[in-house]
Amino acid sequence: HNITSRKDNTQYSIMPVYIVLLYSDSTFDHIVEKFVKDQDYWHASIAFDPELKYCYSFNFGEAEANKFKGGLSFESYDMYKEAHPNAEMQINCVLLDKESYNFVLDAVDFYIKNKKKTKYSFVNLAYSFVGHKTKNGLKYNLVCSTFVDTILKSADVDISNKKYSNLVKPDDLKKKNDNKKQFKLFEGNILKYSWQKVKEKVEQLCTNIKNSWFSK
Repeated sequence: HNITSRKDNTQYSIMPVYIVLLYSDSTFDHIVEKFVKDQDYWHASIAFDPELKYCYSFNFGEAEANKFKGGLSFESYDMYKEAHPNAEMQINCVLLDKESYNFVLDAVDFYIKNKKKTKYSFVNLAYSFVGHKTKNGLKYNLVCSTFVDTILKSADVDISNKKYSNLVKPDDLKKKNDNKKQFKLFEGNILKYSWQKVKEKVEQLCTNIKNSWFSK
């Protein structure tokens, strides 16, 4: 989506980044619920297409060389739907300019290139429970919500309102009423998700921004 300024004919690209939040009713969700109360979602991923064909996250369920370690995970809507047809899902997006969008892409690419070094961090999970802060930055050992927050913060996008990414839980990435940088696109049972409707909503958001720009 491009917006062109009438003043100098400069084009500004608007690019959506999608935040996927899930409550899958899995054994892991129920275990974590015993430690942290009042949370709606227990998994988070980031995507760049409304069809959610390619979602990026951290997961503890991958096995490599017969060694349980987890790490960077390549996921998708179809994978979520097949594994957890009763899951509840919220899809949000942030709209970025081209420069910020490229920062996000580069951060994801960093983890893809270093996938073999990544590991699901149960230490990070424990620290988030007790509120133990650790330094931000591109690290190899993360959990899903820490990964998403780290990727967004690489482009100076903060939707969690938490200074330390390791303290971010999936619920911290939900759409908040006071967060004008983030837009809710869908919430409900995973089987009711329509990427076509989400695409239409994003296009309408971009049109609204365009109209707002030109009205100044």
